[in-house]
Amino acid sequence: MKKSIVRMENHMENILSLLPEELEALMAQLGEPKYRARQLFEGLHKGLAPAEISNVGKKTVAKLAEHPNIVAVKEATGNMAQMVKLRHLCGDKIDIYSGEDALTVPMMAMGGKGTISVLSNVLPKESVEMAEACLKGDYAKAAQMQADLLPLIDLLFCEVNPIPAKAAMAAMGFGENVLRLPLTPMEPQNAEKLYGL
Repeated sequence: MKKSIVRMENHMENILSLLPEELEALMAQLGEPKYRARQLFEGLHKGLAPAEISNVGKKTVAKLAEHPNIVAVKEATGNMAQMVKLRHLCGDKIDIYSGEDALTVPMMAMGGKGTISVLSNVLPKESVEMAEACLKGDYAKAAQMQADLLPLIDLLFCEVNPIPAKAAMAAMGFGENVLRLPLTPMEPQNAEKLYGL
């Protein structure tokens, strides 16, 4: 089962300027348990992206949006309601980027600034064209592209990322399909579907 997560983007790394006690106090004000602040702080210092640590709560993101060094969040829960609530709580204080390829256009229609995408590794031109259509307000074109790309997007997430993306890239002649444990090659039936597109 895919874990629902929110990843703060590169700019969140600036939170490392906070001491563990400062982060703990900030998160405590938001009702986050002490262990979550420590977990976030230690994970960041180990080089983990916040998405690999946990889904940061909406109220926490709203509070973090007040920090001058935090400018964006990657919304990758697949929950449009959460994105709308973030938009309501934060307004223009923080940029929201889609981290869910199947929801790029709806998220951008709700004010998202762009996408942090797995699809863009496989079809960069099309991914950029779809995002640019949104930015230009051409949601009809963007929505059609999103719908047309959905079968590929579904296959890119039929197994744990980046297994399908690496398989697709290798099939296109970009690198080798070599994975490190605990990742394993794609299941043959899924690979057959991916290569058949």
